Amino acid sequence: MESLLQVPATGGIVLVDERKPDLSYRLLQEQSKARRPVLCVTREPPERISRRYPMETAAHVWLITGNGGRCVNPSNLAALRALIARFLERNRGGAVLIDGIELLMIMNSYEDVRKFLCALQSSLLRANMECLIPIDTRTLTAKELLEMRTAFPMVRGAASE
Repeated sequence: MESLLQVPATGGIVLVDERKPDLSYRLLQEQSKARRPVLCVTREPPERISRRYPMETAAHVWLITGNGGRCVNPSNLAALRALIARFLERNRGGAVLIDGIELLMIMNSYEDVRKFLCALQSSLLRANMECLIPIDTRTLTAKELLEMRTAFPMVRGAASE
């Protein structure tokens, strides 16, 4: 098996530039294999992700219009932030993945999502926890990409080249 790139262990957000979030999920799987609690926020049905990327310690949340249970409405950034905050409080040493950042930008705005990420970054750094965010950088303007790269470290997935 190929060795995966190492995510900085200092906490905070790491953007993964990839068209399909394969590397991001594999990195999260590594966190789960190390017995860390993980929260997987996904734009795909949780059952599909669970089959494709088994993670024993994972909690899954689906970004879909509708609330309650294992769903969060992508137009409600406050609800998503509260959900992640609860996870951070209850799961010291855990890791988070947010797959669907482009959907969040469509349902809200780039500026609102950037503010959400900056606030999340502060919480993650205080808790010394990581959050992986796969992003297809082709969906960003040059200015947005520069802002994201300035605010957060970015690694490149194989399919993004």
